[in-house]
Amino acid sequence: MKKLINLALLLFCTLSLSAAVLFEDGRAAASIVVAEEASEPVRRAASELALWLGKVSGLEFQIAAKPIDGLTPIYLGDSEFAREHGFDREALKPDGYLLRSTGDWLLIAGRDYPGGPQPGLLHPHRIQETWSEELRLSSFGEMGTLNGVERFLEEFAGVRWYMTGELGTVAPHLPRLEIPSLEKTNAPEFDYRFAWLCNFPASAQDALWYRRVGFGAPASVCITHSYLMMQDFKDSHPEYFAIINGKRDFDRASNIIGGGGYCLTNEGLQDAWVDYICKYFQENPLQVLFPLCPNDGMMKICECPRCQALLSPELGDRGKFSNYVWTFTDTIARRVAERCPGKMVGCFAYEHYREPPTSPAKLSPNVAVMFCYTRQSLASPEHKERILSNIEQWSSRTANIYLWTYPIFDYWKPWRGMPRFYPHLLKENFEFLHKLGNVRGEFLESESSPGGDDIPNDRIGFPGLSHLTAYVTVKLLWDSQLDVDILLQEYYRLFYGPAAEPMRRFWEKAEDIFMTRSGDHPINVFKPADLKEFFAFLDEAASLVGADSLEARRISLIRNEMEPYTKALMNLADAKRPLVAAKAPVRLTRDLANSPWQNANRYKLVAKDGSKVEFNTILLAAADDEALGFTLICFEDAMDKLTVNAKTSADCVWEDDSVEFFFEGLDGTLGRHFIVTAAGVLWDSAWESRTAPEEEAWSSHAQCDAWRLDGRWIAQIRIPWSDLGVSGDPNGRLVANVYRNRVAGGRQTHAAFNPTMTDQHRRTDFFGALEVK
Repeated sequence: MKKLINLALLLFCTLSLSAAVLFEDGRAAASIVVAEEASEPVRRAASELALWLGKVSGLEFQIAAKPIDGLTPIYLGDSEFAREHGFDREALKPDGYLLRSTGDWLLIAGRDYPGGPQPGLLHPHRIQETWSEELRLSSFGEMGTLNGVERFLEEFAGVRWYMTGELGTVAPHLPRLEIPSLEKTNAPEFDYRFAWLCNFPASAQDALWYRRVGFGAPASVCITHSYLMMQDFKDSHPEYFAIINGKRDFDRASNIIGGGGYCLTNEGLQDAWVDYICKYFQENPLQVLFPLCPNDGMMKICECPRCQALLSPELGDRGKFSNYVWTFTDTIARRVAERCPGKMVGCFAYEHYREPPTSPAKLSPNVAVMFCYTRQSLASPEHKERILSNIEQWSSRTANIYLWTYPIFDYWKPWRGMPRFYPHLLKENFEFLHKLGNVRGEFLESESSPGGDDIPNDRIGFPGLSHLTAYVTVKLLWDSQLDVDILLQEYYRLFYGPAAEPMRRFWEKAEDIFMTRSGDHPINVFKPADLKEFFAFLDEAASLVGADSLEARRISLIRNEMEPYTKALMNLADAKRPLVAAKAPVRLTRDLANSPWQNANRYKLVAKDGSKVEFNTILLAAADDEALGFTLICFEDAMDKLTVNAKTSADCVWEDDSVEFFFEGLDGTLGRHFIVTAAGVLWDSAWESRTAPEEEAWSSHAQCDAWRLDGRWIAQIRIPWSDLGVSGDPNGRLVANVYRNRVAGGRQTHAAFNPTMTDQHRRTDFFGALEVK
């Protein structure tokens, strides 16, 4: 026994002697060594290490080109010293690093790109989204040494970046830090980890948090809508464009976003794409992929016989264009491979080409597929089975699988301000993806808003409610085998201190609701009792911490993000009102003061969350035996800025200052939709069931007018009852809603007769009964 004790003491002493001491007894015992020729990413890593060692010790750490006598050197980045002591860049995986320590020195060196902007071709991969000149920091480019520094600080100094900014950081005060002898390499399991959480130039603290926590990617994988790049050929080569309804589509006859539809079997178009892509790679040698993706909202394809022969209706609505799109993608990719070896052509599996094609059965090796899915849908067993099956099928078709996921649906309307949390779903999904072996990573569409509201989408929004899901996600992108429960227990303890227990119950209740209740609107998911319980947890947590503490501010942040939307949600059920039209003759006239419109019922529109709207809109409603009529008086402080670009109903009327009217039968059938712009352009459409798409081919017999006065514009519409499928007494037959779309203020905002708490207008579950009295 005595021998064993002596052996243990000897071992302890040996380990202690071989540990590298970085600071102790109130003095810095180490310096940071960076070669004079070091790249910007390595210098960023050095600044980070000095900063955070300083924060946890209260000391200053020097950065020098050579070791300083009497101080333990911490070598960063690729250097002669690093290579002499085992650093081999090519032996590491993308974004990987080597951490090696002896009693005499510490080495952190990783795969690093030279530095500078690394933008992709299209939004949100461009320089204005992904490069901070202030920080000299990019979303893209390998930063293995920085990754090594941040993971070192987490593991040995106890630093945590749970949320953006100082409020989200945990940095303990340490009296001493020593690093035992060790050697380890590490790299993220998924090398592509691009989350559009913020624009790097907009917020330095968000950009720093992004890199500190582990987001990043070696290069942009910009797979997004790109067919519109061929728009320049509309005059010189109209034959490149799709035939839709007998005419060439130069705009949006075949898709929602515009930019034209294309005849993908046209050899000239194919030649043009190959030349365009190869020229791009020649001019941008660091780029590895070119996007070749249909324009958003692809509804129809070219009517020529060769294109029509590639339709695949047997694959269902999600695959009816799959053979068409993927045959074209594969054809272009094979030709690009001949001229630009090593470069990829990417397309996403999305909308009506989401299902793997039956032809081609195997894609060219240089095709990258970005499969788009709402990860939150995995909470539904039915959706989960279909989504995972799709991913497996795609995985067998190509070696390069990327994902496009949608964290936005946790904080875009109508879910804004609601606690949405699903860490174990994330864990299970990343384990599945890792086992496939060829999933390279994902693009997380994470901007705070779609634009057009008060929430800026160029920085991290709703950090109190969104940070924990983002944190768990990036940690699983690094290590799918991570024990999520251990991570969360540490988070509750470190982030909330004495309030750990009630905050644990807060987040666990959020997860329980997410996983056990389904619905496309929070009013169908969160009961009033649930919302009260969430605030009770926050109250209890706040009572356990100091009023001015970091923990109190973190709890308060969550409360402040929840309160306005919770209040609106709880009031929403009581906000629905019937739309009652007064019995009065309905005719179009601009002389409102001397007409039957004086007898119409009068209402004010409200904001879509039920609050008072910043711009006043008066709705007049009247009906007679033949028609239903509305007049909207739209008060406007910026009459000189009215947007009235649409000239006909074929233009984008919904992008103008306008008013909209929706009607639907009580049984969900016979839907009707009308838009009247401030210029008097009328647009109409119809649908036959609640889940059916709108058919713009339908034409009504409605009449409209619009005119402008000082400080207001007025729209008027007369809709025959026959257009609404009503004969006889209309009461008890229809539900309706009315909206105003205001663009003149510089961004599109909305007012509604009945609020919906969502950006969608066609939410018939919130429409009120249409009555005539």
